[in-house]
Amino acid sequence: MRKTKITLILSCFLFALGMGFSDLGSFKNICGTASCIKVHASSFAKLFGIPIGFFGAAGLFIALSLEYFKKHKMAVLLLSALCGFEAYFTFIEAVYIKSWCILCIIFFCFLLTVTIVTGIKIVNAPVAALRSFFPAFSLAFFIAHFIFFYPDITLNPALMYDNPQKNMQIEIFASPSCDHCHKAIEDLRTICMLMDGNLIIRPVCISNSDNKKSVTWVCSNLFENETGTSRRLAEKIIWENEQEVENLCGSVTVPLICIKYAGKQHIYRGWNDDIQQSIYSAIADNFTNSTKAGNVCIAKNCD
Repeated sequence: MRKTKITLILSCFLFALGMGFSDLGSFKNICGTASCIKVHASSFAKLFGIPIGFFGAAGLFIALSLEYFKKHKMAVLLLSALCGFEAYFTFIEAVYIKSWCILCIIFFCFLLTVTIVTGIKIVNAPVAALRSFFPAFSLAFFIAHFIFFYPDITLNPALMYDNPQKNMQIEIFASPSCDHCHKAIEDLRTICMLMDGNLIIRPVCISNSDNKKSVTWVCSNLFENETGTSRRLAEKIIWENEQEVENLCGSVTVPLICIKYAGKQHIYRGWNDDIQQSIYSAIADNFTNSTKAGNVCIAKNCD
């Protein structure tokens, strides 16, 4: 039985080590699905710049050593704490990122099984084993939340003034890496000044390499300084913007312009002189069949 437990912990260690390497270099997209890539591209995938998988592997290596030298109670205590941390990451995937990494779920189930099996020898019953590891599990869960959402942010005191008296509101979903977006924002500012409207910029991310720029863009407007917590909050805003873009046109396409005027809403994809003129005409004609497509940047294919 002891050899079986050591083998299980060793397998879990190798699994965690593989997950750590999956967040490095060309192995980053090892899961292969969009939801998995979203999880691993988020700031939750690393702590102090090191992939989370390596921290898990380090903890499992220590647990393996403790079990090998027959320090069963300490091994189970450490495994319980690791389960708490992994449960927190699963919780974050479910309620915050709203995307699932299949490998993370499999690893959590495997780790939980290994912890229970290892603990049975000490307390001689599965239910008692669960009861024995719950305090360490709970403590690790809340410690993980404190680490990832430590209150180290300072909000920017300057707020954008949105005048409710204005009849027109323009929203543009844009990426900092998209030249069309920057040109559209510049021109739309002029339109809003001439037409007495509000311009709302909603950042999105069109590729993994664009993620850092988009997060910095949000942080620079909402917070006085960029910290780990502010980056995670900024990511949440970007994810929600991306979801709305997908709801509107089926894919993350920028620039995507939504104009609300005279109780109506019209969508424009891309930006060029024709669309700019079309918006002027549409506002003047109270939005009469004026939607066109222009130069568009689509996720992972922006030139």
